[in-house]
Amino acid sequence: NAETFLRGAERAYETVLQAYAAGDLATLRPLLSTEVLETFAEACAERIARQETLELTFIGIESAEIVGAATTAEAMEITVLLRAHVVSAELSATGDVLRGDPLAVMMTTDLWTFSRPTPAGGAEWRIVATDEG
Repeated sequence: NAETFLRGAERAYETVLQAYAAGDLATLRPLLSTEVLETFAEACAERIARQETLELTFIGIESAEIVGAATTAEAMEITVLLRAHVVSAELSATGDVLRGDPLAVMMTTDLWTFSRPTPAGGAEWRIVATDEG
């Protein structure tokens, strides 16, 4: 049902944001498609190479709504618009703020597409696309 799916999408959103900030690829691996994982891993590696850190505090979800759904012979896809409050700042190796604000709560708006094979056969939903909403 849609409500149960959205609660799961919200949990995945929080988990992915926090794991991405921490560079925790082990947590991201089962949640993301291969393509999305590669993109996230590359961004994390670049941040590490620059000796930068991403500090992120997840405050909470403001809203989550299904904005699209499609089914093919191979997969079901559901696109969700997620709005959440976070505190986020990217810091240099010396602790200088490069982007964001470590003291300000900001609203994020993201469009994420979740997919699983058809028939599902117990397969978990994976994030196959992310975009700013």
